[in-house]
Amino acid sequence: MTSFRMVDGRVRGLDLHLERLRTYSALESVPWTTEVEQAILGRLRSFGPGPCNPKISLEGTQWVVTHRPDRVVEDAAIVRVHPVPDERYNPTVKGPDIYMLSVLMHRAHEKGATEGILGCPEAPRDRIVECFYSTPLAFDADGVVHVSTHPRALASVTAGLVLPLVERWGFRVIRHELGLRPPHLMRSHVWLLNSFSGVRSVSHWLEYAAMVPASCPEIPEHITRAAGIDDAAGPAAWEQLRGVVNDYLWAQAQSVHDV
Repeated sequence: MTSFRMVDGRVRGLDLHLERLRTYSALESVPWTTEVEQAILGRLRSFGPGPCNPKISLEGTQWVVTHRPDRVVEDAAIVRVHPVPDERYNPTVKGPDIYMLSVLMHRAHEKGATEGILGCPEAPRDRIVECFYSTPLAFDADGVVHVSTHPRALASVTAGLVLPLVERWGFRVIRHELGLRPPHLMRSHVWLLNSFSGVRSVSHWLEYAAMVPASCPEIPEHITRAAGIDDAAGPAAWEQLRGVVNDYLWAQAQSVHDV
């Protein structure tokens, strides 16, 4: 399955979402044809111009496109820093473990967080795979961005769009096949990426009962200059940079009417 936010018939990374469906179709031995793809796109077109949150899922051998109402898009998140063991049945495919993730998210909400962390179920157990519903990017003060490419991590459509952009600005991307460590996240500036919210910032880490403010290292000057925000510094620079990325994602969004 896949899901995303659609506004005026436009979807960020539409081609990548369709590729995700093709891959899943092959895994389930369900034929994927031009007619199937056009039927899905036709259903999306029928939802009209208003913002919504469509879900596309495979039920038996039939693809079902469900209209879901739009939700409030949050700019920031509070992340519970204590990892929950990743017990997903099929972690690299979106859909089979949605119910389990929704239960984990409900528990995080009860603690006062809006996101949580999935920990590696095997050694090294001090690493994290990803967040419940987001891919974290950890930015250091030296212009390096760290991302988990653990084998259990779900391939992120949004990360596939954002990482090439920040690399063009001069960030150096380091991919961690063993996952990331929670202390590393807490001393970095962290963005959370997903197909509904786009890019959010982590504002606080929930550590036991304490709300720990997120770190905010300076962005190197050559990067702020490349991104066109060289008049800002500190938290304001990160917020401007996040805004530039989200604007870029919508500027590059594809229309379901043009496919």
